[in-house]
Parts: sequence; C-alpha cells; structure tokens
Amino acid sequence: LIKQILQTKPGGTSVLEEYEVTGTLSDGRRRQMVNILAAHMVETEGTILQRATKEKYALGIVTLFPALKVPLSTKGYEHYYDSQSGSGFLAWRLKTIQRKTKLVSKNSKTHTAQGGGPRRERELPQCGGQLYEERYKEVISFMNHTSDREIILEKMKETFEYRQHLIHNPDESHTVFSVFPRLLDTKGL
Repeated sequence: LIKQILQTKPGGTSVLEEYEVTGTLSDGRRRQMVNILAAHMVETEGTILQRATKEKYALGIVTLFPALKVPLSTKGYEHYYDSQSGSGFLAWRLKTIQRKTKLVSKNSKTHTAQGGGPRRERELPQCGGQLYEERYKEVISFMNHTSDREIILEKMKETFEYRQHLIHNPDESHTVFSVFPRLLDTKGL
C-alpha cells in the first residue's frame, strides 16, 4: 500500500530512490513521505481517521523501509504512530492538517458573513408605501417640535427604517440631517 502510494504521488519516487541508494531517509525525505501519506489518508478517508488506519500506515512504513524501524520499541513503528499516546510523525501531521482545515473553514465563514465594505451594493429597506410615508412624516414632524428627550429617542427608534432608507438611497442620503435635525442637537443619538 505504502509503496503504491509513493509511486503514484508526486515526490514519492524520490523517497523510494533515496532509500534504495542510501538505505535510510534524511529528515527532509522522511517529512516529505509523511506529508504524502497523510495527504493520501485525508483524501481517501477524511480528516478524522480511525486508529487502525493510522496504525496500518505506520506499520506499512516500517515494513517497506525496515531501516526506519526502532529496534527497542515493542512494535517498531511508534515514532510514526503510537496508539497509546496518539503521537508520532503521522499523528502530528494529521493534527496540523485538521487545524489548518478548521482555520480555512472559519475564515471562509467570516468572509461570507461580512462580505461588505462601504461600496457594497445593499438592498434598500422597504418603507411600505404611501401610508407609511405619511406616518413617518407625522412622527418626524412631532419629533422636530418637541424638546422631551425620551419622546425624541422613542420616535427615533420608530423611524429607524425610514432613516436607513434615506441613508442607503444615494439620491436622498444628503438630506438625513435636514429631515432629522434632532440627530445634531440631542445627546446620545
């Protein structure tokens, strides 16, 4: 299995060739091999792998490359994957892949959620037609002729949608302060 993967994946043949020539692998080639195998594991089985799968790959590595076996260990492949501690070269690489895919998915969610900026095209809030225009004008007129701060704040809340309509409409956005002069003279707005 390991030999087949290394023969088909880019860079895998150089790992096999180095082992044939030197009888061992340099740190760089070992890392390259672990990266190739971890990528293959994720491609075929997803980011969350069974313990048996990781052990199978670790055993396959030391079977194909006997010089990489650790002689004093019980199984000989614990430095590639140790099921007791969940550590080893393969386990660490898989954890890195999982962490990076989580970050990528988080970033893509935040970008799609925000997706904005000041020049973004937005849908204008609907004010509800002539009846609502009359009601808004009535509320605005009342608000402009009172000095009670609580009433002004309440009426500002009522006219929020209309203000948004004015702000987001390029033809009317310059009139916001003339229509709502209380924005300029009422504290807290």
